[in-house]
Amino acid sequence: MRNHSIHTGVDLYASVGSRVCAVEDGKVVQIENFTGLSAGSSWYNETQAVLIEGTSGVVLYGEIKPSGSLQIGNAVKAGEHIGNVLAVLKEDKGNGVSMLHFEVYTKGTRSSVWWHHGKHMPKNLLDPTQYLLSLKVSKKKKYVDTSQL
Repeated sequence: MRNHSIHTGVDLYASVGSRVCAVEDGKVVQIENFTGLSAGSSWYNETQAVLIEGTSGVVLYGEIKPSGSLQIGNAVKAGEHIGNVLAVLKEDKGNGVSMLHFEVYTKGTRSSVWWHHGKHMPKNLLDPTQYLLSLKVSKKKKYVDTSQL
């Protein structure tokens, strides 16, 4: 639960500027304003999100600055650099101000959703916990290996 909505993903705390890489092969289906005034959440700094549709559905990488060359329609490979973590929080509440916000949606999703208080979970939103737990990080290759999914 948050002040304005129910949290729709998992926050993976990381330093500002940390590289964000795709967790699986897919196609960029959306690049959107994710937080800040332009996204309807002025209590946060301006950030964006990249949505990539792959075999597991649509993965949203939020609270980032997308790579300058990334465009809707681009094919991406697992491990490919897609952006960098930005400071989303305006003040440090004890855990830092920057994180990768990670969500998973059903195939066909083309934008993020708000889960409002008192409403049912949006039908296209999936719990990302099991997906994240199933990933195997390859130390040698420096990316996530999804071949075990």
